[in-house]
Amino acid sequence: YRQFTIKVFYGIIWVEKSTHNIIKEVIMKKVVLIICTLMFLITAVGCESNKQNNKLPEHASAIYATFEDLIYLSTDVVKAKCISVVEENDNLKYEFQVLERYVGEETEQNIYVYVPQNRIVSIIDGPSGENIGYETSQLVYTADESYYLVLSRRKSVYDSNDHYLEVGGNLYIPVSNISKSTLYGQPLTNHSNIEACNSEQQIIDHIVNQLKVNPNEERLLFEGQQYIVSEDFETIIDESPYILKVKLKEIEYESETRATYKCTVISTLKGDCAEGAEISIPFFPDTVREGKEYIVALMYSSADLYVLSSKNSVFSKWKENNIVKHLKTQA
Repeated sequence: YRQFTIKVFYGIIWVEKSTHNIIKEVIMKKVVLIICTLMFLITAVGCESNKQNNKLPEHASAIYATFEDLIYLSTDVVKAKCISVVEENDNLKYEFQVLERYVGEETEQNIYVYVPQNRIVSIIDGPSGENIGYETSQLVYTADESYYLVLSRRKSVYDSNDHYLEVGGNLYIPVSNISKSTLYGQPLTNHSNIEACNSEQQIIDHIVNQLKVNPNEERLLFEGQQYIVSEDFETIIDESPYILKVKLKEIEYESETRATYKCTVISTLKGDCAEGAEISIPFFPDTVREGKEYIVALMYSSADLYVLSSKNSVFSKWKENNIVKHLKTQA
């Protein structure tokens, strides 16, 4: 995760530098620290801990951001109805039905918002110079109620669904009681230039206006990597950047969603990877065995880390001839 965070971190810096003529320096600083905080929360959602340990709350720090900053940084802004909530590891997983979308990619299915339960975020340099903070567990949604959500979407082949996180500040905007909207546990109007917050139309008008007057031309559809959604053998082979025959050595990391092995590359069927190279590959748990050989369809992540290109990317070594034959027909 450290490698992934650094990759996103420098990606954001590059975006901000390339558009410095239209973004104020203070926004750039906010972007950097808010993204760091967001990646801390993403890591908290994506990495499971040993449940036998009684952990102390985890802490993160971030620069103060207004409601308008959060809209600018988001991948998705929606009005959505809460359908259900379940516990998943150290998070509450809320299912939402999108009712209206203002920012982000249309999805046919419901979305899932993850709220970490053991995290404390300290906000540096608040609106009057004071430090403020919040616990992520204080953000609670109620089934059958609707809310305005400002979110960051994370996509990973290892997740059962895309993960959405609120961008920051425990932003809470209940449709049934707009005047009770809060940011950092305080009235939303304390942290926004919205003229008033007494009706749903005022919220809608403000969101639409912010997207117009301060557009984010570098807005991402999601963080992470797009993976192949297919069970078809030929589609996976054709669309995967790397097809490697590897031998699994020792396990490096294990969680409920993945088991990362150190692997030796025996041969490269597609892509550019040196034979004999030592690489790391996360697999789904209980799908491979240490010491065995497999053919794997992969995407490059960072350093020596490669990730599965789809949820169906692990093949028996006995399929090598079929794969080579298929690749020759596509050459």
